[in-house]
Amino acid sequence: MDIIGRAKMDMDAHFDSSNRVEGKFAKILPYGAQVKLGDSSISGLLHISKITLRRFGSVSDVLQVDESLKVLVVKSLFPDKISLSIADLESEPGLFISGIEGMRYLKKRI
Repeated sequence: MDIIGRAKMDMDAHFDSSNRVEGKFAKILPYGAQVKLGDSSISGLLHISKITLRRFGSVSDVLQVDESLKVLVVKSLFPDKISLSIADLESEPGLFISGIEGMRYLKKRI
């Protein structure tokens, strides 16, 4: 098996739909964020509509580069692409935003 085939098998196994993984925000974009998954070199897209169920201004208002967070792998419409969601993990709208604001507040106080 070639390197590309082996990498695809690893991606399918570890980043299967409905898995929760630790992600690190690599790049903030106007339409979402590129998220590096786990310790791998694989990244996925967290679309702006999947960040939280609550309304917010821009992506940079709620996400920061190099911040780590659990994300949910969701089925992508495009083959070999990984779509991610945080909103699907919220039990109520805005829970993610209030949680991240609380964490940032605590970091500033320490």
